[in-house]
Amino acid sequence: MKRTLWILLAILALAAMLRFFQLDAQSFWNDEGTSARVAERSLPLITAASIGDIHPPLYYYALHFWRGIFGESEFALRSLSAALGVVLVWLIYLLGRQLFDEFTAFVAAFIAALNPFQVYYSQEARMYMLLAVWAAASTYFLVRCATQDSGRNVSFAGYVLTAAAGMYTHYAFPFVLVVHNLVALVWLAVQRARWRKWATWVALQAAVVVLYLPWVGVELQRLPEWKSPAPAYQLGPALLDTFRWFVFGRTIPTEPVVTALGIVGLFILVALWPSRKVQDAGCRMQDATYFLPLASCLLLAWWLVPIAFVFAFGLYKGEYLKFLLICSPAFCLLFARGIVRAWRTASNVVPFKELGKGPGSPAQFWKTLVILLLIVVAMFTVQSLSNLYFDPFYARDDYRGIAQRIQQSARPDDAILLEADNQWEAFTYYFHGSNAVVPLGAVRPVTAEMAARELSDIAAHYKRLWVLYWAETQPDPNRYVERWLDANTFKASEGYSGTVKVAVYAVPAVMSDQPDHTLDIQFGDTIRLTGYSSVGDTVIPGDIVQLTLFWQTPTPVTVRYKVFVHLLSADDRIVTQVDREPGGGLVPTTIWQPGQIIIDRYGVTIPSDTAPGRYRIAVGLYGFDDVRLKVHNTSQDQVILGEVNVVK
Repeated sequence: MKRTLWILLAILALAAMLRFFQLDAQSFWNDEGTSARVAERSLPLITAASIGDIHPPLYYYALHFWRGIFGESEFALRSLSAALGVVLVWLIYLLGRQLFDEFTAFVAAFIAALNPFQVYYSQEARMYMLLAVWAAASTYFLVRCATQDSGRNVSFAGYVLTAAAGMYTHYAFPFVLVVHNLVALVWLAVQRARWRKWATWVALQAAVVVLYLPWVGVELQRLPEWKSPAPAYQLGPALLDTFRWFVFGRTIPTEPVVTALGIVGLFILVALWPSRKVQDAGCRMQDATYFLPLASCLLLAWWLVPIAFVFAFGLYKGEYLKFLLICSPAFCLLFARGIVRAWRTASNVVPFKELGKGPGSPAQFWKTLVILLLIVVAMFTVQSLSNLYFDPFYARDDYRGIAQRIQQSARPDDAILLEADNQWEAFTYYFHGSNAVVPLGAVRPVTAEMAARELSDIAAHYKRLWVLYWAETQPDPNRYVERWLDANTFKASEGYSGTVKVAVYAVPAVMSDQPDHTLDIQFGDTIRLTGYSSVGDTVIPGDIVQLTLFWQTPTPVTVRYKVFVHLLSADDRIVTQVDREPGGGLVPTTIWQPGQIIIDRYGVTIPSDTAPGRYRIAVGLYGFDDVRLKVHNTSQDQVILGEVNVVK
């Protein structure tokens, strides 16, 4: 008993280490910002916020009290999910012991401790680990209801309370209840149960419904918001990608791990391989006359039914696959069961058992093969965890870094615009400057009239605008905000931090659609620069020079070109530059109409360390192959459009 306890504690310690390691290394992203802000409120306000949110309130209640004890830092708020991740590993151990045996339970808990899918969401301040805990806990009590002769009232109460808690945590929990009802009906039918057992099961489900009745109306109102156009996909690759989430999580691509996924699939097939032997079935929920014990049926249904619902309801999207944490325990248990069965079979190889168990025996060969296959899976598991902790490509959106950068560079007459209004919580968690922070598009999707009205009013009061674009297909699928800004301001810079695009725009005092200087310069065979206007001839470091270019083509352009604007020192060194397709990237050369005047605006930010002096503005075009267009009938590949005088 003491040895068993120490093994379990070692596995739980490993799980805790992986879940708390680097817990605050990454910034909160949008949804975590929502969690942080909602948890600040009183319980009545949390309830009101949840009515308007797409998630029930129980996780926010829990985070509210957790925050009161441990504080509001990133580490503190995420530590609730990390602790729940450890609890989930313990529950998987309990389920493994209840369904199979101690050895299988340890293997399942060890797999869960290392599982990148679970580790990732144990490091996120959201409700998904709590959802998985309720799924595992309610299933554990379900098994106890079916297998325990004593203490059933405790199991009944535990089942009702954990199932109701799951319903108040996330709207995906009904997937678990569907599984429970399917398995319970099969179990009762197999046992030829009397009407009292059927009535007991109906009463348990009715009790869950009664506890959830206060929130049913809200759920029916919010569920349609899940429905959004699902991306086109092929079922086979989509299923493989989903399987990869269960095995290696989201921090590794599918293609390199296909072989490892095949190995895991092989072990799961071993777990499901039918057997007439009761002792091989290794489960209390079984009958010797059935080839597949009900334990395997339970786990298989628990794993596959939620996946089927995800695809049936059009939820196969990256942002929704995390809902499948509710059936991650089933995957861990099936994988563990397959490993244990393979190991025990290898230890008793038939018909070669009589040949011995020495180093060269068939038994040793098959055990070594099992170990080698597991090493392959372990290698990619380690890589996925390493990517989670250390690879910036897989990092969450860095609102911390964005806020710090803006706070250091913003001027008093700058405003910060959030294209998606639900960015406000994450951004303001980090941003403590005095600049106005304005969410856009309270009504979705944004219309052209709405964007023009809001942005015109904002631009009238500020000289520079910092704009954070995120999930544009939802708030602004037609990009009306970006189109208005590109047409009426001067974009000085843009760049991505994760999936958040940050752009800076200079607001002109006067906007003109006519060039101050007329030109007739031809680049290549078709593109002509007909004029330009420049505002900001005398500037200080940090200012934005406002340059408008006027283009025209007599014939269609079949190649996409980028425009470069360089600020050159006296020795032709590039001090700063802007490179992008015309119209802020929204008016590529291939859509220009013959004879149409293309008004193309650029903001050129003078670096803060620029020395005083005079600098030239050079303009040209180049293709996606980085080959510049020549000025017609010359060897030059750029033109000089005046000078800028930088002063201190």
